[in-house]
Amino acid sequence: MKRGSILLLLAPVCYLAVSVFVVLWVCGNGTYPSGSDTMYHVYRGSFVYRSVLEGCWWPSYDPMWYNGVELLRYWAPLPAYFMALCQALAGGEALNGYLIFVGMVCFLGALPWLYIGFQTGRPWLGAAVGVLWFFMPNNLCALFLEGNLARSLSMVFLPLFFYFCGSYLERPRRTHLLGTALSFALITLCHLGYGGMVALGALLYFLLHRIIVRRRGVVLPLIGAMGAGFLLLGVWVCPSLVGGMTSMENSEVMEGFFQSLWISLNPLERYASDNGNFYFGLAAFLLAALGVLLSRREDMPAFWTALLICLATSSSMYPVLKILPGSRYLWMLRFISIALCLILYGFLRWNTLRRPLAFLLLLLLCLDVVPSLGLVRGVQSGELVEERLNKAQEETLIAAAQEITEQRMALMDLSRLSATGAWLVSAWNNPVPATFGAGWEASATASNIVQLNRALENGQYYYLFDRCKELGNDTVLVRLSSMWQEEDGEAWLDRAAAAVGYRLADFNGGYRLYHLDVSGNWGTVTDYRYLGIGAGAAATALGFPAMEEAESANLNDYTFEELSRYSMILLSSFTYDDRQTAEDLVLRLSKSGVRVVIAADGIPEDRKTHNQSFLGVVCNPISFSNGYPELDTVDGLLNTDLFPPGHTDWDCV
Repeated sequence: MKRGSILLLLAPVCYLAVSVFVVLWVCGNGTYPSGSDTMYHVYRGSFVYRSVLEGCWWPSYDPMWYNGVELLRYWAPLPAYFMALCQALAGGEALNGYLIFVGMVCFLGALPWLYIGFQTGRPWLGAAVGVLWFFMPNNLCALFLEGNLARSLSMVFLPLFFYFCGSYLERPRRTHLLGTALSFALITLCHLGYGGMVALGALLYFLLHRIIVRRRGVVLPLIGAMGAGFLLLGVWVCPSLVGGMTSMENSEVMEGFFQSLWISLNPLERYASDNGNFYFGLAAFLLAALGVLLSRREDMPAFWTALLICLATSSSMYPVLKILPGSRYLWMLRFISIALCLILYGFLRWNTLRRPLAFLLLLLLCLDVVPSLGLVRGVQSGELVEERLNKAQEETLIAAAQEITEQRMALMDLSRLSATGAWLVSAWNNPVPATFGAGWEASATASNIVQLNRALENGQYYYLFDRCKELGNDTVLVRLSSMWQEEDGEAWLDRAAAAVGYRLADFNGGYRLYHLDVSGNWGTVTDYRYLGIGAGAAATALGFPAMEEAESANLNDYTFEELSRYSMILLSSFTYDDRQTAEDLVLRLSKSGVRVVIAADGIPEDRKTHNQSFLGVVCNPISFSNGYPELDTVDGLLNTDLFPPGHTDWDCV
């Protein structure tokens, strides 16, 4: 039997053995299921599994999170169905299904590299890379630290995508275009946002190939193939792009996905941070650098792309990239696995690389993995996962809260328990519906969720309990360490709860549990005296719970009849389409007895004059540094103190 045939039979058996070993290692590590988002994906898998058993193959609505949420609309469906399959293989046990998921990702993720190794004439190296791929530090971070099971599943298809792209660039064939389209569609079905990142990485790869190799007529068909893969999913993609997370402003999130290259390339830093940061890999960076210097021209684009992505993850690149169109989606640290995939693909294509040097580089890649194995090993306490979850429920008073909840529960902890907290509330032991959950961007009540968290952070407890009641919560559980830290904070919390009708039902050193004595299911009818219109209204309402936050910031979206029922209206950072109509509406409201308060610092700019003016008042920006100038008042000249440290600049109008 030929050596290639032996490898073709032996490698999958070795992959299976490694996968079983990983599952056994994780099962006893004393920390699983670790990862901030892990239990969100487990929850979705359980939701799909139960629905399929009931005969519904595409469940659209789950009432247990966020007053009802569409779990298959804004988040890609393939991970949920794959997790449901794993749960079915586990006999319906969700946590055992997670273990099978880990093993399947390890096994299935290795097979594409074996295939690529055979196709590039380096089967043994491909077989070794297949084992290594699961253990690459950034992939372990995604699975066991972030808990991004959707992105971990997409790692199965990512090598195939770049193999088909690279093969078409070198030797165009229709089968390569078909493979590109299908693999890209599968990646997008795992994670729509990550599919966009893969597309950006591929476009950079194509551009560098055009510049370095200078081959024409091959890039556009590949772009078309990616577009075809995207269009294949149109029946799901189109609804997912309307509302939900796509309507949320997430530009500030982008800044958190850049870090120092010293952290990204320093193998020892992982010990200091307990693998808490993204890691590109010193060995991978060295391999890419050697590839740029020594490989064939046809192999260089993959290495160049990886190096440019690595440099783009640096904190110093954030000020540059944030000014680009669509920059709010450039979460560059998420591109690391894309770069690593290109490096390993280029490694397999590098046919002029001598075997001793190839073995040395492979050894360095393996050694670079070792510090990250702690994510798999855990603490190896051997404690049963059921015992840990039950203990967590008792310590956090979630079990006590479930006992007294009749309608809905709000766990106010600023997501300190991550998705595990939502799982403990709505899926473990005595599950109850919750105002919170995980993946909040997909909920219709996303703005309510943000406001509740702001109220807890800022100590606006009257607003907190008022809006919890409005959302139908008869039970509110507050994590004390998440509160605004102030003297007698717990007393303030108790007074605010009592003012709205909640009583203190239980407490311990870390949590306080409140309950509203209402029997059965109930609803709320609210009648606010005040209305806030504009982006600034939400912040004002935190201090004045009697103010309702309007849905639209555009003043032209309202009629006189709608607004005249309020006794006061606040316009703060509002907008309008037609200034004359907006001004007439405000004047008419004022004459009818409605008090209209206008915040000058949020008046929109006039399209014709480019002045911030409304009702004949022109507002100009003023900036003070260190302190006010000498003030000429009715009481004479005043000289004020300087601004306190940390507040040297003050802007107003």
